[in-house]
Amino acid sequence: VEVGDGDLGRIARTGAPWGTDVEVTIGHRDASTPFASPLVPGGFLTDGVGFGHVVFATTAFDESDRFLVDGLGFAQSDWLEMEIAEGIELEVRFYHCNPRHHTVALARAPFDLPQRLHHVMFEVNDRDDVGRAFDRAWAAGLPIPNGLGRHDNDGMFSFYLETPAGFQIEVGTGAKVVGDDWAGNRRYDRISAWGHQPLRSA
Repeated sequence: VEVGDGDLGRIARTGAPWGTDVEVTIGHRDASTPFASPLVPGGFLTDGVGFGHVVFATTAFDESDRFLVDGLGFAQSDWLEMEIAEGIELEVRFYHCNPRHHTVALARAPFDLPQRLHHVMFEVNDRDDVGRAFDRAWAAGLPIPNGLGRHDNDGMFSFYLETPAGFQIEVGTGAKVVGDDWAGNRRYDRISAWGHQPLRSA
C-alpha cells in the first residue's frame, strides 16, 4: 500500500486481486463550475454517486469479493447466475458503496483473460441522451456489441460500444437506487429484461 498527498488530497494505492491497482482518495477539489457537455444536455448523474461503474473479469473471484467487502467496505447489491452456453456458467456479483446500484461488479472468469476490464459505465440523467449517444456511435461506425436494452437487476436502460483499447463503454440511465433499507440482494438468471442484442462487431 502506498499512501501520500497529491493533487486529489490524501491518496492510497494498492493492488487488487483482479490484477489492477486501486486508488482510494479523500479531499477531492471541486471544480469552479460543474462539467457540462453540449452533447449531453441533460447532464451526467454523478452527485453523491461518483462517475459510474466498472466491471472486472477475474479468476481470483473469491479473493476479489473479500477485498471489496472486507477490505474496502462495499456491500453486495445482488448477483447473476446463468448458463451462457452448454456447460458454461456466468456468475457476476454487484457491489455498492453509495446509492448507485453498483460501483463495481465482478465476473467469475473460467480462465485468465487478456482483458481484465470488461466495461466502464457512464450514467446520464435523460433517456434521450442515451438515444442520441447511440445514434452518434452508429453513425460513426463504432462496434456496438450490445444495442439498446434494459438490465433486469438494476433496471438500467443502456447500450454498449467497444473501444480501441478492447474494453467496452456502457451509456445508460434510470438505474435503481440502493438505500439503507435495500432488500434486493437476490439471484437473477438473466442479464437483460429485453434488448442488449449484438449489433455490430469490430
